[in-house]
Amino acid sequence: MKLTIISPQLGMSPTATTGGETYDREVLIQFAKLGQDVRILLPKGKDIPSSVSGWKVDRAPIGHFIPPYTFNIFAFPWVVRGIREEGRGKRVILRIHSPEYLFPTAYLIKKFFPKITIVAHYHLDQTGKLWTA
Repeated sequence: MKLTIISPQLGMSPTATTGGETYDREVLIQFAKLGQDVRILLPKGKDIPSSVSGWKVDRAPIGHFIPPYTFNIFAFPWVVRGIREEGRGKRVILRIHSPEYLFPTAYLIKKFFPKITIVAHYHLDQTGKLWTA
């Protein structure tokens, strides 16, 4: 079954070589190579690899989010639109990099669309407080 992976991202730079940005970029490239549709939301002006087919990239109207969790203001309605557009006859997965930043979007999506699968990659909660919660 063909999937649509919906993934709001704060960065996908083709020149990044470490950290979550590199990990996410490479994972989403591999999903596209497997023939899955990948929808990505990025802040305005963020670089992406130019040679990836299977990606549909949308842009938030601003380029920087401080603090990063304010990205949810744009991510939540974008994800809802993606689910409504892509959810006809396909399985849709919401993929988020870190619950620390996109938990509000993931939580609300699960409340409004309980059948949507959410995959979160969990990174660097050194205190353990977020994981415990």
